[in-house]
Amino acid sequence: MQSTKAEDIIARLHKGESLEACETGGAYEIAFDPQFPYICAAIHNGHRFASELRPLCLLDEAERLYEEDPHTGDLISGYPNRIIAFDSRYEYDLNRNELDCIYQTAWGKKIWSRELPEELSHRSIEKHRAFYKVFDAAVQALIKKHGFCVVYDVHSYNGERKGGTAAPSFNIGTAQIDMRKHRSNVNFMLRQLDRISITGETVRAAHDEVFLGQGYLATRVRELSSKALCLPIEIRKFYCEEQTATLYPQIFNELKDGFTKVIVEHAAFFANKRTEKSTVHRHDMLSSQIEPVTRQVDRDLFRIAKSMETLLYVNPINIDQERKRFFARKERYEPVFKYRKLDIDPFLVKEKLFRLPIEEISDVTVQTLYRRAIDGLSTKVDLLSAIGSKGCLYNSLRYYGEPDRADLDNARFLLHAPELKDEIEDRDFVSDMAVAELLQKEIDYYTLDAPVKLSSRLVAGAMVDNANFRVLVKRGSHMTRKAAQALKHHEVGVHLLTSANARQQPLSLFRLGLPGSTETQEGIAVLAEYLSGNMSLKRLKVLALRVIAVRYLLDGHSFERTYSMLMEEYPEMDDHIFMTVVRVFRGGGFTKDYLYLRGLAKAYFYWQSGKSWEPLLIGKSAFDDSERIQELIERSVIVRPERLPHAFTMKEVKNPIHDYLLSSLKYEMSDEVVAA
Repeated sequence: MQSTKAEDIIARLHKGESLEACETGGAYEIAFDPQFPYICAAIHNGHRFASELRPLCLLDEAERLYEEDPHTGDLISGYPNRIIAFDSRYEYDLNRNELDCIYQTAWGKKIWSRELPEELSHRSIEKHRAFYKVFDAAVQALIKKHGFCVVYDVHSYNGERKGGTAAPSFNIGTAQIDMRKHRSNVNFMLRQLDRISITGETVRAAHDEVFLGQGYLATRVRELSSKALCLPIEIRKFYCEEQTATLYPQIFNELKDGFTKVIVEHAAFFANKRTEKSTVHRHDMLSSQIEPVTRQVDRDLFRIAKSMETLLYVNPINIDQERKRFFARKERYEPVFKYRKLDIDPFLVKEKLFRLPIEEISDVTVQTLYRRAIDGLSTKVDLLSAIGSKGCLYNSLRYYGEPDRADLDNARFLLHAPELKDEIEDRDFVSDMAVAELLQKEIDYYTLDAPVKLSSRLVAGAMVDNANFRVLVKRGSHMTRKAAQALKHHEVGVHLLTSANARQQPLSLFRLGLPGSTETQEGIAVLAEYLSGNMSLKRLKVLALRVIAVRYLLDGHSFERTYSMLMEEYPEMDDHIFMTVVRVFRGGGFTKDYLYLRGLAKAYFYWQSGKSWEPLLIGKSAFDDSERIQELIERSVIVRPERLPHAFTMKEVKNPIHDYLLSSLKYEMSDEVVAA
């Protein structure tokens, strides 16, 4: 951030220019973008204390820190309009008028050993005066531009002094707010704050319970203009250790994420009450610019992780040989699979991942996505490094999870459904070459430049090789024509299409895959089979069989025993059981396959909700991140997907039995079971 004189900052503010600057003396930093009608302030964030004052101060550093508002600057660092103070309130308190801004006593403690020299007192007062000249100019510039302005005056407080955890998480002081005029604004803010979710914190928002909002910044705003509203917000220090200010990073990140949403929601609410223009949305209250640090992190992350394709390493390279041995020994044999050698150093990759400076990304939504991606990729590295060993199952559970009660209920429900006569009689099979030709035609329909190749190393009938942007078809496979049509919509219409959409994004993050992208992408891909009219009960039963097989794996059964149990329980699925067990036992234990059915249940529910598919089709995204991604689309940080699956616009007549089966699926969401 550029060091700039206060008078130059003021001159640019008067001209209505955008800027990011740090005051020459380092007293504060300011970011200003005139298109947004609000500004956030963290005036007690600072801990810097003039060296000349230290010998005169009776308080040590820890005592001063305890009464400051640590980390509040970081909390508001992602807003386009912000002013963050770096000097300690014990040098001069910006929330008191300039005549009283230097404490003599505070919280019952004497501050100075003797009267301060006049030159030091004068310097502190001048800093106070200079800060407010800049602050006033920023508020006035916003009022000039929009006809109104809202100021969020962000502070923190020590809960142990105010009742501990019984004290409110958030407190709005209303003493200087015209409540006849702004009651709806205050109440809206309180409702939004109440909705923030923080791990281990029973969030409660109140007004005037622990602080009344009588500080000088609020006074200054009130005296400056009746067109400006100042909301003094006190946050209990549940996000850090009160005595030492040691941050609790997970809690703070949750707070920052939730608080950002609250501020932009409120700013939009405030703006809608004061503008005759079209409706203002919360995404209108954040910048569309991608920070340079974000672009650098994105480039580095993609370079580190672009070759980490799990299926290229976990698919056995000797399936055909082991299949022959298994059946030659009358199904009394434990296959010994071999795998492609890992060509990355797991330790070095993880070290590079965790060195990426994501904490420097100020946009909280973007930072959250990169945090989640790096966390998921780190676990993925552990999984890749364990393929072929007993540790694979443990790391697969970490990365993919395991089936829950709802998954098993769905699987058993589908497996006990009676066969459909028209499906039993379907014997119209096509070859691997015919499948490849069909997929290539679909690729051409989307005007994509991706080849289709035959491969002997696949477990599935086909897969998309994202790294090389191509589709692989299993050599020697054959399937019904309807299954081939379903595969077309699954692999090309969803997997290849989202890969293509990801390549159009300004950020490569969406080419790598967010945590939960497997469940999401596979669920949507199976839904595309259904929407295109190519779903079959047998296909649903295959997905269900995978869930049961994963459960048997986790119950400690061997390959041979799992195969035997499935053959005994579901003999009508005999032509799918061997490959189902291979899929589950590959690598040493691979739990991914239960996610197809769970993903389908979620995708079907999502489809019924009528929500936009855009955030889930821009790349390898996830259900859990759909709101964050939708926000980035609406802010124009990322672009809307150019192509949507053909299946989603087809008017095929659905089979009523399939409709019934899918509508009966359910999935667990926290402690709640949701029916599709």
